[in-house]
Amino acid sequence: MYACCPVAFPERLERAVATSKTWEPAGGGSGMDDLIAVRKARSLLDEATLSRHALERARELYEDRLAPEFSPFEFLGTDELIWSQLIGWLLNPKGSHAQKGRFLRLFTRHVSHIGREWPEHACETAVLELEHRFDGGRIDILIRSGDRLLIIENKPSAADQDAQLARYFAYADGRTRERLKTVIVYLTADGRGPAAHSLDDTDVEARRSDGTLVLQSYRELSLASDSGGRSWLDVCRHACRSPRVAGFIEDMQNRINMDFSGIRDMNAVAHLADAISKSPEDIKSAFQIAQSLNLLRAKLCTALIGQIKYKASAHNIHLSENSSIQANGLYLNFEFDPQSPYLIRFYTSDVVAIGLLRRDENDSKDQAQIAIGRNLARRLNGLGPSKNWGGDKWAWIVLLDANSPLCALPRDFWMNPAPWASIAAEDGHDGQGDLDVAEKIVGAVRRIQDALNGVQQGPAVSAGP
Repeated sequence: MYACCPVAFPERLERAVATSKTWEPAGGGSGMDDLIAVRKARSLLDEATLSRHALERARELYEDRLAPEFSPFEFLGTDELIWSQLIGWLLNPKGSHAQKGRFLRLFTRHVSHIGREWPEHACETAVLELEHRFDGGRIDILIRSGDRLLIIENKPSAADQDAQLARYFAYADGRTRERLKTVIVYLTADGRGPAAHSLDDTDVEARRSDGTLVLQSYRELSLASDSGGRSWLDVCRHACRSPRVAGFIEDMQNRINMDFSGIRDMNAVAHLADAISKSPEDIKSAFQIAQSLNLLRAKLCTALIGQIKYKASAHNIHLSENSSIQANGLYLNFEFDPQSPYLIRFYTSDVVAIGLLRRDENDSKDQAQIAIGRNLARRLNGLGPSKNWGGDKWAWIVLLDANSPLCALPRDFWMNPAPWASIAAEDGHDGQGDLDVAEKIVGAVRRIQDALNGVQQGPAVSAGP
């Protein structure tokens, strides 16, 4: 489950929570206390909305001086390779940032026990290599200094290949026999562990216990911890002696916060945090709002499923009953052929993706079914190149974002307020939403079905009649 910053909720929920303005306690509890709590939460939301509007007005007045929307990442992009290059650049003591081993030293301190093994002189003399190739694959970031070896496997969105981490540890164990002290940092959007097909769960626990595997999230790299400790990028920015480099690190943080935590304006969040922290009652209300987010999101997921079923019915598109709403994501399965070992899946969690998924996710070795999947995937290449997702669980899959021709939805869908507010609006609460999420999903499924059936593909089409 995502750990979310409660002070960001007023902005995220402003429109969606408006649907509950007429809520009254349903009984079965301290009704009057519940009513008072809800009214306080509504009052806090109203105050937060006014505060946000004031900040937006100030941004407009000083826009030509501050250029608040500008970011170099508008041109760089932020795929897996770019993030590896950026993180590697910071960690490289020979990087053009000219801070020598300072950022690497701070990173090893940030990753718990590693700091003891990487003193200052080791960080100053370290040698970093990107895309290090060996017999078992390719390592994203490899750093060596004396008898120390640090491997960073960067997985912001893609899944592991079969036995990928097992191969990396076989390589690391071989280097350990050369008397190298090796640690693998597994870096993901949310800090999750590797999949079982990459490294057995028992091995994951054993490796974490002996300190050779560290799980790390992008959120932890950029945002302060729940206990108030500063993040790695925070301490790098403050320790940096170059204002230009410090400004670029701040741009990195802003992009990570947007892509992986759904936070678009840390200044606004900090302003709200300051305002809320001055009142114990506001703090209580903020936490109550935070605790309601998963329930609210689940209700809106249910509404979205209803909207999809309604729009899909006119196009012979069948939403499977085994679709699911989970604490950390929405998983929608669409049948295009009940006899096929594959189905169409749309899902949103740490990323938004759509593709052809093996019906039996545990059966990834059947060569006949793999051949079927590859044949189906060839029919879909015109809709976009498939990501190298690993293994044969996915025959074809594309990651979506706001500019995707197949299905234009924000990459941070799960944490972004816009699609949820739009779903609430489409559900009859507030007219038509800014994003017709259901229509976009159904339209994408329709195009995939047409491609699988050999229908000539044109530009993206509406799911409407």
